[in-house]
Amino acid sequence: MPRVLLIHLTLSAIASAALAAWYDQSQWNVVGHVTVVALGQACLLLLLGLLRSRGDGLWRALLVVAPLSLLTAQSVLYLLHAFAFAYWGRPFTLQILLAYAPGVIDGSEPLPLPRVLLAAALALCGIVQFLLVPLWAPPLAAFLERDCDGALPRRSRAWLPATIGVWVLTAATVVAGIRSDHPVWYTAPIVSFLRSNPVIFEPTLQRRVVGRLDAATRAAYPVRAAGAGQPHVVLIVIDSLRADRLGPYGAPADTAPFLSSLPARGAHVVQRAMATCPESFCGIGSILSSRSFRDLTPQNFTLPEVLTRSGYTPWFLLSGLHLTWYNMGQYYRGDPARTFDGTDSTGLSITDDRRVWQWLDRMPAASDHPVFLHIHLMSVHEGGVLLESPGHSSSEDAGRRRPILRPALSRSVYDASVRQADMIVEGIFDRLDRLGYLERALVVITSDHGEALGRRSFGHAFEVFDEALRIPLLILDPADTEYRNLEYATHLDIAPTIVDRLGLPIPATWAGRSLLRAPVNRMTVHQTYFAPERYAVVYREGRRTWKYMATPGLGEEHLFELESDPREEQDRLSTADPILVARLRGRLQGYLRGENAPARRPSSAGPPAPR
Repeated sequence: MPRVLLIHLTLSAIASAALAAWYDQSQWNVVGHVTVVALGQACLLLLLGLLRSRGDGLWRALLVVAPLSLLTAQSVLYLLHAFAFAYWGRPFTLQILLAYAPGVIDGSEPLPLPRVLLAAALALCGIVQFLLVPLWAPPLAAFLERDCDGALPRRSRAWLPATIGVWVLTAATVVAGIRSDHPVWYTAPIVSFLRSNPVIFEPTLQRRVVGRLDAATRAAYPVRAAGAGQPHVVLIVIDSLRADRLGPYGAPADTAPFLSSLPARGAHVVQRAMATCPESFCGIGSILSSRSFRDLTPQNFTLPEVLTRSGYTPWFLLSGLHLTWYNMGQYYRGDPARTFDGTDSTGLSITDDRRVWQWLDRMPAASDHPVFLHIHLMSVHEGGVLLESPGHSSSEDAGRRRPILRPALSRSVYDASVRQADMIVEGIFDRLDRLGYLERALVVITSDHGEALGRRSFGHAFEVFDEALRIPLLILDPADTEYRNLEYATHLDIAPTIVDRLGLPIPATWAGRSLLRAPVNRMTVHQTYFAPERYAVVYREGRRTWKYMATPGLGEEHLFELESDPREEQDRLSTADPILVARLRGRLQGYLRGENAPARRPSSAGPPAPR
């Protein structure tokens, strides 16, 4: 029996180590995982021994069923973690499973694999475990019968408290691991799966310091009542939308006809806007908190908080899974009665953007009291639902089409996704107009990151080339306000611009710069989440935009000038001015050391006067 238990522990340790190596996590998590598995073994043995010592025949059934069920569940858990690491680089969680399971069961949630194939894979996993029963059932039965016929009857009074004690110890260990950020527990498969509120970003010392600074800024920020007539604020984030698929950025107008028509309706277009990172976690966090990747923490002082303190009522209409997705809900911080994501509607997939139309149809009509409306769309994202025949703005017509999930993104599929997102946005504008919001609404339309379509790679999150970082940024302002910088911006500048436009003080800890202010030469830093981390330092100098790219872990460096070389094909690292290269390298080194370079401004600054 000890040999069987040792084999099980060894295989568990190998699986945990493989997952940690795949995701470049600390191998210390193997210790946490093996500890939990060993305690689980003890719990099972003590339970079976207790039943055997009392002569209960139930133990014979549990002798096979309980280990078989636990081993199958453990194997499925490893597969779920492997799937999550492969697709979004983080452990699978129970919250995500519970969020997606109802839609998978009722058929509203499309899957990349046929349900028959998925069921067959799960059944095969159970069959494999069942075939292993002859290897562990006889030694386990012999172990229990030998000990129960000998020592256990003489110690039966102590067996029950011992069983209860080990179960309590196991539960306490798991709970302590869930609450701990130590590498032993952080990605240990069982513990990380059970985390009720897993963090998006590792809790580094840098982020702890930032959290304390933002807490102090939050405490000092004034609370005021918004005056009647203040503009409503509408922030629309279209997941994975590249700038070069919209007319204002050089694309054919029919790719996104509605969005491409907005400049003719008075929309301000930022010519070069950049994401802080090529994925949603940090893209959304940076938009709402004006913080770069290494400073993102759930303790950030966010745009929704600023506007709420200034008398705005926040609404969040979020297609996709946000509120249970690795603590991302901490960035929205709204009243649950006005906060919706993909789990708050029935009959449609979690990533079906028609949900947003449904929620808007239930919103109250506009009043003098200003609202902040944050909308997130998933049509362009690889995991979003793509309707078979996008192109109509009627929700009833769209509802008759069967939603499908893209198996992969090609350029043609991507462009169809952009047309669908365009259709959804047009429907949003129609509904906001009917409700009376649009007439005095400050509308900001952007994306959390771009998308690679095969020229260098596929997807997002792994590169810092422009296809992954360059995003659209359009601003519709009901007033004739002068936006003095429409040349270059990043995610960090969106929140300060909105707050500045409303005449509110910009929090001193925010790192961005309002677009109502004159443009200045500046350097911004962008990076990937996944190892090996890739970095980009973008230096906007007059009419030139330099982009220094580095992967320190691989010793790679590149330098491009984006205005003359928008496709990033001419590496100028060896021919550029050495002083320029040194400055760019120095900025990256300062960023890695945690040095800040925020655009400081007086906290009471108001907007420039309208023209």
